[in-house]
Amino acid sequence: MVKLRATIESDLPLLTEWLKADPWHKDEARNDPSTLLTGKGLLSFCLCDDEGPLCFSRLDKEGELIRVAVQFAPEGTVSKRRLIVGMMKSFFPAIKQFAVDQKAEGLIYESVSPTLIAFCDKQGFKSVGDNQYVWPNGVIQHV
Repeated sequence: MVKLRATIESDLPLLTEWLKADPWHKDEARNDPSTLLTGKGLLSFCLCDDEGPLCFSRLDKEGELIRVAVQFAPEGTVSKRRLIVGMMKSFFPAIKQFAVDQKAEGLIYESVSPTLIAFCDKQGFKSVGDNQYVWPNGVIQHV
């Protein structure tokens, strides 16, 4: 079963390990693992399946958009299949609904990872320049 749970203090060693192993984020000063704890940002959570954590995420209000930040496991720690199943079953539906509930105009993330960009493109995210990607083209229908 895939679920979202609170990110707690005891997650910090794992978050720190994942961040240090992340070729895309490890050298960025702004990437402090404690910022992914629940209570930071608009919403922070851990996406888990029956085997354990798949990724950690933080959502923040940025103008009329919700910025999505994600820390993934090092390659080989969590299989791509497990991650994709979790992202499709729970992650994307949850962040979309959260954006709708917040009356946001869309979701935005920043990346230079070709694999992540290609995966998110298939989910409807489109480049708006400067390594920024918005879904769905900056407009979510409010329900």
